[in-house]
Amino acid sequence: MPETEMDYLGTGFKIINFPTWAIRNSDGVEEPQITEEASAYVQERMNFLRFERGKFISGCTEIDNVLGEAISAFFFREHRDEYKRGQFHDFIIDTTIFSFSQRKNVIQQIMKKYPREFPLLDSHIRQIMFEQIDYVIKMRNAFAHGKIIINYRERTNTLSYFNSSKNRIEELPLNSELFSTLSTITDDLSSQIIENCIFGEVV
Repeated sequence: MPETEMDYLGTGFKIINFPTWAIRNSDGVEEPQITEEASAYVQERMNFLRFERGKFISGCTEIDNVLGEAISAFFFREHRDEYKRGQFHDFIIDTTIFSFSQRKNVIQQIMKKYPREFPLLDSHIRQIMFEQIDYVIKMRNAFAHGKIIINYRERTNTLSYFNSSKNRIEELPLNSELFSTLSTITDDLSSQIIENCIFGEVV
């Protein structure tokens, strides 16, 4: 039976249910190869999904950065010591020990303790904002550690990832609507954080 499943090692992609045709190698053994038509379709899908995945990851990086700037702005808004602020970024904010989730937790605690510093962000708006950030982090981790499956026969694209909160593998359909939603969320979050949490400073 021809092989109809193939991993693209190191890319995070897997294709399934594609037509094959057999060729003989130098030892006379038949080896299945993906057909030209299927290969063209798969490459088109991979290019689209790579682009959208990269665009979303860039949006996540932007949110990560502005969260760091928001924390920095809070602690240095009155005492503008740029040297100390630079050290604060070099040794804390911009290090691998201070993750996306930790930045979110810190600014969340700051807002909880000093709500008057964020007059345009009432408790309801803050709740929605942090729920969206949690969703963005979840999706970023899913793309970073999951696998994108292209089903040629069904003409579908799915993201297979491990949901740690439910302790199981889940699959999420990937389509233009989802990527449009992710783009809107990341853009809106970046703008919201810059406008309300960085106190008018330029990022």
